[in-house]
Amino acid sequence: MISLDLLLVLLDKKLPLGPQERVQNLLDRCLSAALHETTKLSSGAKGSLYELLGKLAECYHMLAAAVEDRLVTLFLGVLKSQMDSKKGPDMPVIAGCLRGLTHYLHSFSKSVHEGSRYARDIYSYA
Repeated sequence: MISLDLLLVLLDKKLPLGPQERVQNLLDRCLSAALHETTKLSSGAKGSLYELLGKLAECYHMLAAAVEDRLVTLFLGVLKSQMDSKKGPDMPVIAGCLRGLTHYLHSFSKSVHEGSRYARDIYSYA
């Protein structure tokens, strides 16, 4: 499998990752890993995974639209748990999550006036 950092570079350079089905599979697998398997990953890998999810949402917003709510809930949930952690915040995780949220917001931003139920939480963490 291609490294997360290499995928981020490819997306930054606007290079295609392959057919839509392949990108959808990548998005689904990354989201599943972020939701269920993060205890097995290092802090740096978690941060890269969150950033990759946001970058996929930015570059392939039509594919990510189906999981838009799950993505923003993931980003905000991770930020909240890190900020409230008794062990102290894990900075690589927070940095990756904030970068992922930034990429996500390029395609899926709404203000409070447009009916976003997440705007207040986003502003409180960013």
